[in-house]
Amino acid sequence: MKITSDVQNFSVRSSLPVRASAERVEGAETQNPVSFSPESLSISEEIVDAKALHAKIYGTPALADRISYSFFKLGYEGFLQKAPPETYTADEAERFNKVVSYLANLLERRELEVDPSNNPFWGMGRDALVAIEQDEKNYTEEERCAALRAKAHLDNDYFTRLIEHAVSSGDDRPLFKGYLEYLDHLTPAERLNYPANEREKVASQLATAEAEKGSLPEDFSLWKYINWDPKGRLNLEALLDPSSAEPTPVIEAGSADDQGSSRLR
Repeated sequence: MKITSDVQNFSVRSSLPVRASAERVEGAETQNPVSFSPESLSISEEIVDAKALHAKIYGTPALADRISYSFFKLGYEGFLQKAPPETYTADEAERFNKVVSYLANLLERRELEVDPSNNPFWGMGRDALVAIEQDEKNYTEEERCAALRAKAHLDNDYFTRLIEHAVSSGDDRPLFKGYLEYLDHLTPAERLNYPANEREKVASQLATAEAEKGSLPEDFSLWKYINWDPKGRLNLEALLDPSSAEPTPVIEAGSADDQGSSRLR
């Protein structure tokens, strides 16, 4: 759906004569200097920062492209020899080495990553992964790339469930609702990956679907499932029926290392 605007057809007519208008404009820079509020300046700076960060992560070359280029330039063994920053603590250096090993093995195989469990950052929530991905001061590009990959898997699992439900049930309301929540939780830099009118378009699609199939429950939300383990099941049937209590997710028993992440199953 394409949303159009009549801005181009809109004209403002001043009640002042053209000559008088021109005289007012001349010298206005010195007599009435334009000033911007701190709020507007802050917003402008945030937009500039978001665009700059977006270009570094998703632009050309993208963050993942730079890591791939480094790997193919250095080779497998050379890539493994990358040293952590001198400012890193012992724990941070160990984390860096694990990330480098993970990326080297992944790039060496040149295969689509199906199981992300080897990613040192797998098991963290999406917010934490995004924070790492966008933190240029405290994490290396290798670590940020690994966090980006883990985040991408979470996103893929999230939408895979929603799409599967829409296809199997013919009910696409949860898909549109889940997409709206997803868009609302993106950072400014991430949001630049989508058209400016994407939210309005999806909201319109949801409204159409609800007009046909009925409104979703008032408190219906899917965003909490963004951090569910891919082996988990999204019980949309329970969510769609507010009179039915949703089954409580269980946490699978695992090693002591796994218990810290509390991955919902």
